[in-house]
Amino acid sequence: MSTRTREQAKKDSWPTPAPARSLLLQRKCACDGSSGGGCAGCGGRTLAPARRTPDRGESSPKVGPDPDRRKQSHETRTVRFSLGHSFGRLRVNPETERWPSSPAPARHGANALGDAAEWPLSEEVEPDVDLAQEPGAGGGAPPAPEPAPGPPTEAQGDVAEAPASCCAMESFVASDDSYVDTETESKKNIKFTFKVKSGGDEKKCVMVNWIQGTAKNKDGSFRKVKMFGAVVDYNFPTMRIDSLDADPVYWSDDTARWRYRSAGANSFYATDSPGPRTWVDGIDYDLKFKMCLYCIDDVATTSDAAGSGVKNPLKCIDWVFKAKYDGAAKTFTH
Repeated sequence: MSTRTREQAKKDSWPTPAPARSLLLQRKCACDGSSGGGCAGCGGRTLAPARRTPDRGESSPKVGPDPDRRKQSHETRTVRFSLGHSFGRLRVNPETERWPSSPAPARHGANALGDAAEWPLSEEVEPDVDLAQEPGAGGGAPPAPEPAPGPPTEAQGDVAEAPASCCAMESFVASDDSYVDTETESKKNIKFTFKVKSGGDEKKCVMVNWIQGTAKNKDGSFRKVKMFGAVVDYNFPTMRIDSLDADPVYWSDDTARWRYRSAGANSFYATDSPGPRTWVDGIDYDLKFKMCLYCIDDVATTSDAAGSGVKNPLKCIDWVFKAKYDGAAKTFTH
């Protein structure tokens, strides 16, 4: 056998690779392939074209793995997973292993007077002095007692969010805030007047007085005053309620809470006149006050010196009473 014949026989013995199957759905021809070469309709059909690579022309099917295909598949997977969002850097609470909770809302804060420990208030009455809250102190007889209506409330925090007060205050002012001295006494008959808006209920508006300071005798001992039903030293280092009894409303008594006097259309007043009935040499008053207007619903019928149950002042007026008597010279120092 010649060399050419042997090479031709070897080539013929090589297995012919099966053509690649197309993934496209192909309809069977009408001739069913029975005509050998096929009919004119199926003769024009060919299998899917062989894969081409940029550097090699038409390629035959490969038996081993394709390194280019592996690389492409790896890159595809990398891109596919990198398109998502990674939560690897999101931190959680190391102690609770939970997502951190939102901070608690700030609390809305204290009323206009501040912390009760820093702002106590009260009313004074001394065994040897006129009652500072006594309606008769301002002159004239008090009105007949009337049953007290319910208590009032004050606006607190942001004005836009605060509820309307039951006391329809139009104004609250002080007058006669000056000393009247003689050779034997010093008085300050200060007057506090509030006016309600047209149609408002004046009985819903009440005053509460707050006090801080001392009253001393010449020897430095504290004078005595009646507060919350007890006689105590006239020595109040911090602000506290100034009241004769447990009801903090100014000028209230056991017959009524509201005992203010008319000062004209929709206006009502109360007065205060600190100081002893009789001045003797060396008596020294050094007092600071705050007279505040409230809705009666915001003033409890029973309180303590620190003002528990008293909240939401509508307006406060600061005032003082300072007087020291020189008996020999018959003069007062303010």
